[in-house]
Amino acid sequence: MFKKLIYIALIIIGILGIIDTIFVAQINVSLTVGTIAPAVIGVLFIIYGGLKLKLNGGHIITHSGFRIFVIVCFCLFLLVFSVIEGILLSNAYSKKHERVETNYVVVLGCGIFPDGQLTRSLMRRLNVAYDYLLDHPNTICIVTGGQGPNEPVTEASAMKDYLIYKGIDEDRIIEEDKSTSTNENLMFAKDIMLEYDKDHTVAIATSDFHIFRAKLLAKKHGLDAIGLPSVTSWYIWINSYLREFLAVIKTIIFDL
Repeated sequence: MFKKLIYIALIIIGILGIIDTIFVAQINVSLTVGTIAPAVIGVLFIIYGGLKLKLNGGHIITHSGFRIFVIVCFCLFLLVFSVIEGILLSNAYSKKHERVETNYVVVLGCGIFPDGQLTRSLMRRLNVAYDYLLDHPNTICIVTGGQGPNEPVTEASAMKDYLIYKGIDEDRIIEEDKSTSTNENLMFAKDIMLEYDKDHTVAIATSDFHIFRAKLLAKKHGLDAIGLPSVTSWYIWINSYLREFLAVIKTIIFDL
């Protein structure tokens, strides 16, 4: 009976994942693979829970060998999922680097609305960078992000305007306005740093769930990076961490 309740719970969690994707798709500036990640993972939970439940006194999958294969695959998935999510959370809530001074703070873009307004996530990233720049007056800020199909200006331009409005000297802000991904954010930011005679020590301002992957890619590009996590809104928290799991897998396979 207890196992049956677990399988039913997995199915319910899967349904919630699908609902979460539908909700977040309504408030995001665009529909991405990451947005549908909770639905994809939710479908896996539903399938597994359904396969484990007995139908008319027997298993839905009658072939014992295949049933064992499905169970083993799902258990391996859960193991990898748990390890990666644990790493994401440990990086997201680490505060040990807040007082470390770097030569650069790189703010990673995450979209602006068609009317030019910043998304809440992007504004929070910029606020974290702003606080860091106040505490470290010698640090240069690199704002990153090109112009998407539904964006009136580049993300970098909108970010620079926001920081100037907040009171940061324009001479301390450099725009990287060509990138379309986290990997390109950091790669092109590194190209900018090469123009200066400074060590490439970097504080990366980004959303909490994004810190680990950003640092992973920074290391790939030879940057000595620390993370400055910004808080993710509660109503997209689950979606963000689930989609970041898939993004980490993609980064490990294709970007490293």
